[in-house]
Amino acid sequence: MRETYFPRDLDPDLLQRQKQRYIDLLLPLLREAQLAGELRSDLELPFVLGHLYGLYTVVLSAWFRDRLTTEKECITLLTILFEQALQGLMPQPQNAHE
Repeated sequence: MRETYFPRDLDPDLLQRQKQRYIDLLLPLLREAQLAGELRSDLELPFVLGHLYGLYTVVLSAWFRDRLTTEKECITLLTILFEQALQGLMPQPQNAHE
């Protein structure tokens, strides 16, 4: 499983820098979203970050494996996955528009 996501020839320092960049970027955004009422305040942000990080690692792995070849493809896929995670996958209730 490790070889699938993170090949042995991957630079561990690069991986650590990417991970820290991700944390530094998203944690303040999630805090702001909670304060603005755009994200549930009862959620513990490290768990939310962990959930999003799982999605990020899938995209990162695809990029390392050349399944995604451009930055635009990575950003598009991350946007879709993050929006699905934050909005939920369940259909809206029938009476939600009332």
